[in-house]
Amino acid sequence: GRPLQDDELVEVRVTLSVPGEERPPSDRRREAIVRIAEQAEQQGGALTVRDLASLLDVSPATIRRDLAALRDDGVAVATRGRRVG
Repeated sequence: GRPLQDDELVEVRVTLSVPGEERPPSDRRREAIVRIAEQAEQQGGALTVRDLASLLDVSPATIRRDLAALRDDGVAVATRGRRVG
């Protein structure tokens, strides 16, 4: 998408992990993606794939694969450039 103007930037606070998670790393990461994206959206923001990759310490390609898997499972995740209506 187009670069954001300074007055369009929104600071958001997100929870990166939840104690006691005992599922496979990909499941935990996908749950974290959904949680983080929802928290950002509730605060009036939307994260990019690069933002999510940086927060979760994985590559953008991994995030794109996770987003595709989530979509295949019927879970739509809003990211900057891909709003869910």
